[in-house]
Amino acid sequence: MANSSDEKQPQVGSPEANAKAKKLYKTGVKYGNAGLFTQAAEVFRQVVSLKPDYFEAYRSLGHAYIDLNQEEEAVEALGERAHAEPQRQRGATAARSSPTQGLESQVMKRLSPNDLSAHKSQPT
Repeated sequence: MANSSDEKQPQVGSPEANAKAKKLYKTGVKYGNAGLFTQAAEVFRQVVSLKPDYFEAYRSLGHAYIDLNQEEEAVEALGERAHAEPQRQRGATAARSSPTQGLESQVMKRLSPNDLSAHKSQPT
């Protein structure tokens, strides 16, 4: 008997993959809103594997990692989001700075003060 993980995944970029990614994204948001950040991160990883240019999913994945206090993963996901974001939406900021500039400080601001004590090189 086959389970859902044995189902064939649609081809990346296909209309089926895009539709599945959109549906999964909504599921991930529901998990995040319910405080189920591990499940949310898992779903958002599925979303970006189906639709690698879904920059909102990278942002949500980054925020799920922040909520899980997984700083490195958050910075990586938010960096991927910056690369996936269409040039037209980044506009002039893309010309002025690196897509990942400042992401680590954004992550550090979201972490709790207890987590920040482990990062002595960061300003408080």
